[in-house]
Amino acid sequence: MSEKSIKAAETPIEGSFTKEQFLASAKYSYQDKDVLSALLEPEKLYTAFEAQQVIDDFKNKEAE
Repeated sequence: MSEKSIKAAETPIEGSFTKEQFLASAKYSYQDKDVLSALLEPEKLYTAFEAQQVIDDFKNKEAE
């Protein structure tokens, strides 16, 4: 195996999910699901990391 193919094989592949799948997940609290419901686009796919970033960004946003 070449060095490039070894690195590709070691890189974990993170799945992508729809807004509806995140809302049905037991991983998120009701409050987090409210944030995701309001901020995620219906037809777009997101990784778990991206969804968590949306939640964290919303929670850390300063109130106006």
